[in-house]
Amino acid sequence: MSGCTLLSLPGTAGRWALLAALLLASMSPHAAAPPPSGAASGLVSYAEGSPFTLIRGDELRTGSRGVTLMAGDIVETGPDDFLVLQMQSGTLVGIGPGSSVYFTERGGALRLLVREGWVKADFRAPAASGPHGLLAASRVAIQCQQDVVVLHASASREEIFDEQGEGTLAAYGSARPHTDPQMRAGQLITSDSRMEVVVTPRPSADFLEQMPKPFRDSLPPAEEATAAPAPAPELLRKVNYADVEGWLNAQADWRDGFIPRFRGRLKDPAFFAAMDAHLAQHPEWTLVLHPPPPPLRMDPRRSAGNQASHGAQPADGEVPDVDQGDAAAAQQPAGAPSAAPRPQGDHPPDGPRPQSNASSNPSSSLSSSLSSNASASASSNASSEGRRPQH
Repeated sequence: MSGCTLLSLPGTAGRWALLAALLLASMSPHAAAPPPSGAASGLVSYAEGSPFTLIRGDELRTGSRGVTLMAGDIVETGPDDFLVLQMQSGTLVGIGPGSSVYFTERGGALRLLVREGWVKADFRAPAASGPHGLLAASRVAIQCQQDVVVLHASASREEIFDEQGEGTLAAYGSARPHTDPQMRAGQLITSDSRMEVVVTPRPSADFLEQMPKPFRDSLPPAEEATAAPAPAPELLRKVNYADVEGWLNAQADWRDGFIPRFRGRLKDPAFFAAMDAHLAQHPEWTLVLHPPPPPLRMDPRRSAGNQASHGAQPADGEVPDVDQGDAAAAQQPAGAPSAAPRPQGDHPPDGPRPQSNASSNPSSSLSSSLSSNASASASSNASSEGRRPQH
């Protein structure tokens, strides 16, 4: 195993003493933070100007020299700021004024995503066989290994100056790549609003005039580490929409991981409303902002009633659905006659009818008498027919 040395573990007593020492050290208020790991982690070794802005997770913080950088941090500088970061891989990153840079990594390689501003990166790390680094704007990017490059990004123009080395050019989005992706020292690559990638053999006078003065020299190396604890970035507040609007609306492959990162901020009504108003620019948030309704659940009592109406028997202990008429019939005692529905008239059909005044209507009385005599005569004839002898 080259480059590594195996250390023998101490005995039982030694292990307990070591654990106790580590525990006490972690409880000490002056204990230094553990060094970051990963290609996108580093230390702010030089800072000039006012404290810079640091977006870590969903929090807005401020930092100064000595602050430890973590993968996923977004560093933003003011109009007079200048920073130099010493990355874990040995890469030096200079950030000029008015810049916004997202520190990420992919496949163990550093990825510097520049939304706006000036960045100078010195990838001449001692480990020449390490993974390539990527310095990218929204339309053009360059893959580097032993290169020194300067990138400038604005809304209308993006430029990459290959100061030293030979990087590989890549085009993003609708930008049309150049026919020769291999960059050479001294070349300037420009992509404007027409999305055309133009390569010139040397930087223009305008580019050199606008470039921050510290970028004209080599980036200062980091000083030797001291025993003093690293200052922690000061927490200001949770981010609002204006703090991260430019990143939430950036190109799609730069927004990976933003949903779990900023989802908790939707509890703020103002943040939710702003996200909803700009939903067309980040459509991946649609189902997060407006989730579909949960699936409907069938009421078991209603389901049992439907089964009973189709001849199915209710399960044990289950009360079938009945209508009001069935409920009324079920409440009557056994053997009792069923109550007929009441007609719409004033009196039931089998009930007593109003009695007329017989003495005042002689014709009605005579008709009743004739009807009674006829019925009696018919009954007498039928009885005589029944007693007639058979021949």
